[in-house]
Amino acid sequence: MSSQDLATLVAAIVGGVLAIVGGFVGTLFSQKLARDEEKRTVLREKTEEIYKLLNQVENWSLLQEASIKDLKGGAGGGTGGSELQSDSPIADVVMLTRLYIHSLISSVEDLHLSVIEMESLCDKINQNIKNGNPVSDEKWREAAHLNEVIAKGCKALCSSLENLIQY
Repeated sequence: MSSQDLATLVAAIVGGVLAIVGGFVGTLFSQKLARDEEKRTVLREKTEEIYKLLNQVENWSLLQEASIKDLKGGAGGGTGGSELQSDSPIADVVMLTRLYIHSLISSVEDLHLSVIEMESLCDKINQNIKNGNPVSDEKWREAAHLNEVIAKGCKALCSSLENLIQY
């Protein structure tokens, strides 16, 4: 075998190896880009879902405060009317944040505690109404304060989500 044949053979082998490695690296890079894009898409969808749920939590809290005020000032000394809704969509917000947006877990947990307080207050008021007791000014002031805390928390989280999804 001549040195020219050997050089041709080595060049063919090196070229083949480079083509295989290049094809493999190119495929890996392409798959990584596709995975990253899929992650961004899922994160954006979940961020939008959390944003909508936060608006529902804020509206739920406002409705609870308004209902308590109506019950307080309603006919019959505030003992009539329908029951307050003690369940809010906060559990979904907590779950989605824990799964997808770890940087906001602390803020969501703080909001969750405030919502739990409002839910507990609604349960107590419902029980008082069932027992024929009127809604006190103290309970209404507590609801107003909790609603304010919940609204601020929801707005702050929505702002954080808006910053998170900006490219």
